[in-house]
Amino acid sequence: MQDLVSARFLKGHTDKVLSVAFSPDGRWLASASDDKTVRIWNLFTKESFILNGHGKSSWFAGVNSVAFSPDGKILASGSDDKTIKLWDINSKQEIVTLAGHESKVYCVAFSPDGKFLASASKDETVKLWKMPSGQEISSFNGHKDDVLCVAFSPKGNILASGGSGNDKTIKLWYLSEKKVHTLTGHSDWFGGIYSLAFHPNGKILASASKDKTIKLWKVETGQKITTLTGHTDDILSVAFSPNGQMLVSGSKDKTVKLWYLTEGKKIYTFKGINSEVYSVAFHPKGQMIAAGYEKKDIALFPCRNFQPVSQTETQKETTTKTSKSSISCPWNQLNDEEFEELCYDILKIKHNPIEIYKMGKSRARDGGRDIIFHTSSDSDPKAVKWIVQCKLLRNGNSLTGKKVENIRDMLEDHEAGGFCIMTSGVIDSTLHDKLDNLKHKKGFQIERWSYLEIERFLAEHAEIKSRYFKD
Repeated sequence: MQDLVSARFLKGHTDKVLSVAFSPDGRWLASASDDKTVRIWNLFTKESFILNGHGKSSWFAGVNSVAFSPDGKILASGSDDKTIKLWDINSKQEIVTLAGHESKVYCVAFSPDGKFLASASKDETVKLWKMPSGQEISSFNGHKDDVLCVAFSPKGNILASGGSGNDKTIKLWYLSEKKVHTLTGHSDWFGGIYSLAFHPNGKILASASKDKTIKLWKVETGQKITTLTGHTDDILSVAFSPNGQMLVSGSKDKTVKLWYLTEGKKIYTFKGINSEVYSVAFHPKGQMIAAGYEKKDIALFPCRNFQPVSQTETQKETTTKTSKSSISCPWNQLNDEEFEELCYDILKIKHNPIEIYKMGKSRARDGGRDIIFHTSSDSDPKAVKWIVQCKLLRNGNSLTGKKVENIRDMLEDHEAGGFCIMTSGVIDSTLHDKLDNLKHKKGFQIERWSYLEIERFLAEHAEIKSRYFKD
């Protein structure tokens, strides 16, 4: 099945993307790269700004990890240059540099109350820093190899850390009680712990390992609950969905997998890019998954009620000849205004825009309806021209010459973000792809929704369907 929106890609880094993290309000995505930079992406416009600073006094400067503070105002980044930097998101300026580790910093994590920052390092230590001053207040020793990851429990009373190949242990540091509990169970040969994640209820810990497995642990007792198998190479990252029902994982086997926890089984495999996956993250509202790849890109996979969707399977479905009898919703009962309102309601759920305004619409000869939505309230006559061009393309037989030139000009001139929604019983994929390739980087997005896909969406959102169709 396919969601109404295909996977989106964020391009800008010039080396592998090692870490991705959503802001608490879901508006921003931070990414860390081996290109020595941190990028902050506006998820609506796909534009980004760069935070430079790592590596000024070191040959090694790849950025391995990023984490937002709980209030979203500060970003922490850990680097091969042995430092951690704190950045002010609003001013885009560095606040302070934390120095104390003797080697590469692999991972950083904020405590749930934002008062502390934890870091994991190649120097085999875990450090705890006071926020926002950056004062080092504790250093935990116990691992016998590089410490690759750290994670705070939801209550902040436990700090988990994972050791590399010669250690292969997970340590639970009970901060107020000043005691440590060690978990073992990953392979004796290839058991390095790359990533840790606490379940939202704090009772379960997930660990991702070089041994190609994910293990779920009962935090209270340290007992292993189950082992998830399915990846064929090192698993570099894991993250729980906000409601705790799902777990996402990224691996060197070039896949992102989604697991349904109540059944302990994989329910979907994403294959967005033919590249190793270094980091995965769930949007705070669960509406998308971000994945950072070795080949410099970031993929944003849409979710529907925490159920991800397959682009490959949908392309097959939407290119299958669909008879009118197979469409259960009486689309002809909806006038243009009602259909426009329906698309508007779907956009609000799928993208959660801060503001969105309807700007123009048209009917195409193939029965489809094309609609322009803007993210700016300013009147824009170009929107009308844009929708006219969409109609011309739908009714014509060629995308060459003047038509393509006009479309490109419209996109280049756009000053506001927005959407062009193209609908019909079956959408021609070639038309969509050619239009998609003409997108400008100013936040204008072309989406194709077949009626069949909209019906599937409405089947899962009965409250919306009831507004437009009577049983």
